[in-house]
Amino acid sequence: MLVLGLLLLLVLAIFFVGLSSADRTVLFNSSKSLQVGSDTRTYRLYDKGGDADSLIIALHGLGGDSRQIAYFSGLHNVVPRGFVVVYPDAIKPERQGVRPGWNSGFCCGSGWVQGTDDVAYISKLIDTLTNQYGIDKAKVYITGFSSGAMMAHRIAVEIPNKIAGFAAVSGSIGTKGKELKPTVSVPAYLIHGEADTVVAFNGGQGSSDPDFVWTGFADGLSAWANVNGCSNESQVKSGVITRTTYEQCSVELIADTYEGLGHRWPDWRLGNFWHQQPASSKSIVNFFNSLSENLDKPVGKDS
Repeated sequence: MLVLGLLLLLVLAIFFVGLSSADRTVLFNSSKSLQVGSDTRTYRLYDKGGDADSLIIALHGLGGDSRQIAYFSGLHNVVPRGFVVVYPDAIKPERQGVRPGWNSGFCCGSGWVQGTDDVAYISKLIDTLTNQYGIDKAKVYITGFSSGAMMAHRIAVEIPNKIAGFAAVSGSIGTKGKELKPTVSVPAYLIHGEADTVVAFNGGQGSSDPDFVWTGFADGLSAWANVNGCSNESQVKSGVITRTTYEQCSVELIADTYEGLGHRWPDWRLGNFWHQQPASSKSIVNFFNSLSENLDKPVGKDS
């Protein structure tokens, strides 16, 4: 028992040393809370410092929480100064057997089962943080994984005026008969593993819950291409990644699909504590940062 205890302490020490100071702030500081109607909602937050003007909201997947998505994605390690990153928690399940998840309107977990108004939560969170930190309301972005990606789609569809862009990782735009219908253009970055069978890349029944018949990745991409006024699609493959872009769009739309990748955040941080900046997280932050830089660019001038 003594040896096992010492080994556990050693593993914990290595884990702690491998974390960045931003990791330790996000993972070990207490959650913050926000009252939304009768519900007390929680979230974790990291302020990169400087004059904050940009906000990224990152939503965890089914069965996860704010600490998990913060660790796996490491978005707080990637953002430049001026960014605030917030990791909200889905509503706590009211009964056993239900996992934490967001109410995307068609799936999954506690938010969906309990009919929680997660749109109202995210909307109020945006208002609270933009006021608290003086964030430019034209520089608010949302991303998410799995159930969180589905919720990011819903935010973009239902309150597009509250965000300047979104990135959805391994999340469908709907299930059969319950698809979200974008009507307002929103800059979008869609990411999915081509070997994903949980939220099936090609659509159809999911391997973990056959009751859900997913809308395929191509259908979600097409829905956003239509509303974003995109034409002349082109694809370029680099290694395992196939990137889809368009010659013309009213607002930006890009997509990355990963050959051989299942249901997970690409290049996520798992056993390697020192892997603080996953490549996909860098790509997402670069996408959001480019939208901010274009917003700041003087009209009629190149920079």
